Amino acid sequence: MQNFWAVLVVLPIFTWYSMFTVLDRNYNLAQQDVENIVYRYTQIAAKKGVLYQSVLEEMEKQLSKYGEYEIYISAEKFLGNDEPTVIEGWDAVDVGLRAEGYDLLNVTVQYNKHHPVSILYEYSVFGAQNSKSYNLTLFGKASSYIR
Repeated sequence: MQNFWAVLVVLPIFTWYSMFTVLDRNYNLAQQDVENIVYRYTQIAAKKGVLYQSVLEEMEKQLSKYGEYEIYISAEKFLGNDEPTVIEGWDAVDVGLRAEGYDLLNVTVQYNKHHPVSILYEYSVFGAQNSKSYNLTLFGKASSYIR
């Protein structure tokens, strides 16, 4: 009978930590992959001086294995003023950024849904809810100088 009560205490703790470990590792690996994909394609676009639609579609295809993303694009031109000239969104796609004098290309990607590990951060081992709310999403940002 003693073992039965010990199992009732240990089993939920073991299950929670197992789920937490697996989901946390999954989140960290996916986050690193998203960051690497965004960085790689931003470097390609900056090296070419143009963010082609085909490069953007290929990046979206690589990211689609994790779900749907919001993609934010901007290019900045520094003219010595306090405020840089900025073009954002689809205005920066298929434009000769180097030829127009833009210095910096920024690509930011954010997953539309929260990762399941957020739920485990919100609850303790015994099911009590923490006072904080966690909304972990996959996110990647890369900025590159247009060479």
